Amino acid sequence: MPYVRVLAALYSDQVGQVMGRSLSKSFKIERGTKQGDPLSPSLFNSLLEYVIAPLQNKWRAKSWGINVGDGPRDLLCTLRFADDIILVAKSKSELKKMLQDLLEAVSKVGLEIHAGKTKVFQNRSAIKSKQSLQVGEHSFDILSTDSGTSYLGRFLSFGRLHDDEIESRMKTAWCKFHARKTELCNRRFCLGHRLKLFQSIITPTALYSAGTWTMTADRERLLRTTQRKMLRQMTKIGRKVTENDDSSSSEAGSENSEQDLGTECLEP
Repeated sequence: MPYVRVLAALYSDQVGQVMGRSLSKSFKIERGTKQGDPLSPSLFNSLLEYVIAPLQNKWRAKSWGINVGDGPRDLLCTLRFADDIILVAKSKSELKKMLQDLLEAVSKVGLEIHAGKTKVFQNRSAIKSKQSLQVGEHSFDILSTDSGTSYLGRFLSFGRLHDDEIESRMKTAWCKFHARKTELCNRRFCLGHRLKLFQSIITPTALYSAGTWTMTADRERLLRTTQRKMLRQMTKIGRKVTENDDSSSSEAGSENSEQDLGTECLEP
């Protein structure tokens, strides 16, 4: 094929040099694509499609996977995003055969499956937990129904689907907040600029995939509580004093309210 010949010509006889105070001697680049090469994801997706397409036809012919329609082409066998692949099966034996087919297919094109990152995820207790699925020389962990795993930045679980995901997002947001705490909580920087940094880094981290959540009052309260705690640390503002507090606390609260912007005006 002409495309294959062009790509082969692009990556054949490549040489590189390290640039510092001066250029190093030339050296040959014998394998791989250059880091950041825009062709890399396209080449990988093409290779993976070459591997997966015949497997899907084979699996659908055997009625493996989950039926999401009326025809044989409506059997859902895989979900793919780059090198993250989900195999969908109805039973342990079916999944084992699909994994065996996949292992054999990817080995023919020089790819491997990372057994440590590969997990067996189940939506019912048909498979006992704390077991492993043995496929050839590879052993894959089987997760219990009340546990979960991370996939494409989300925490997937069948037990507490949205609650586990939201709690995971809050933990990730706190990790991101502490990583940027020096800038976010430093009063030498303008508060407006620090809030812009908060909205551009912390908020997207906390609300990643929020469009798929089913919101309840408790979940919304958790989001607001986390946001307020972070903003209090940034502005050095304590909790707002209520009328039920004693007089001394009220006096302290009035002094704080005069020297800050107030909690309400900082929260959209």
